[in-house]
Amino acid sequence: MPLCRLAGEGSDCRSLAQEFQGRPEAPLLLRLASEFDRLAVERDWPLGFHEDDSRYFARRAAQAVTAAVRARHSRARLAHLEMAQRYDGLSRAILARRSSEG
Repeated sequence: MPLCRLAGEGSDCRSLAQEFQGRPEAPLLLRLASEFDRLAVERDWPLGFHEDDSRYFARRAAQAVTAAVRARHSRARLAHLEMAQRYDGLSRAILARRSSEG
């Protein structure tokens, strides 16, 4: 699978998890999204991501936290917070990888 598709697959899984919110499929989709993201960051670095992606993921993390605060249902809050953690982790991984390379 091309690297650019790994990140897209992760994003698709997160979107589906929001649609399946409150159902048993949602946590599985979030775990799959996390694995796609991990593979996209680790495989064939730096072809998949660059510094702008780190800022994008940081912004998405902030949006997910805001969505969690506004969510009425506890499961929705948890799903948004899990997404925020994943986005934040991606942002930090890209910055760490970038700084270690030079």
